Amino acid sequence: MSSSAHLGKTQWILAALCVLVVAFIGATAGKWFAEWRQDRALREKLEKLYSSNPAKLNVGDAFPQLELLDLDENVIDTKTVIDGRMALVFFLAPTCDMCSELIEAYREHMDRLPPELNTFAICPDTPPMARFYADEHGLPFSLYCDTAQSFQFDHGVIAFPTLMALDENGVIKYVNFGMMEDYALEDILQELARF
Repeated sequence: MSSSAHLGKTQWILAALCVLVVAFIGATAGKWFAEWRQDRALREKLEKLYSSNPAKLNVGDAFPQLELLDLDENVIDTKTVIDGRMALVFFLAPTCDMCSELIEAYREHMDRLPPELNTFAICPDTPPMARFYADEHGLPFSLYCDTAQSFQFDHGVIAFPTLMALDENGVIKYVNFGMMEDYALEDILQELARF
């Protein structure tokens, strides 16, 4: 009788453990599925942008007036950042190796750029992540955060790095989406020399 009672108690413990394991697996699977759906929705949104001519900012267009965050999390708009000067705008992503290569190429050509040129970068990350990136690479220009990812989703800047040259009125004079060949920075230098 005591053996039977002991067997019943063991079965209850095993059943309880099974319920806990199943509940844990269910919760984990539910969380994974929710994240998967969010990732899939984001991927579909980006694929739609890629397939529908993402280049919504082209030569001759006015650079968008949007709110950004500086590395201290202060709100600043793009018009204030441009400040009525010629500008060279980098769109960077901290996980992008080509972005790091572009920064090094820029560093090599800095002395050939007009002294009045305003150079800055925009990334889709948070200020703490952007500050880490700026410190790690010793960025020779200011970095701002587009945490709302407006440039990505509203203006089609989805290739990193992207580089734009603006005149003093904020009109785009040169644009290069995505990977750059070595001569692209030379093209930009020549374009900047013209205005």
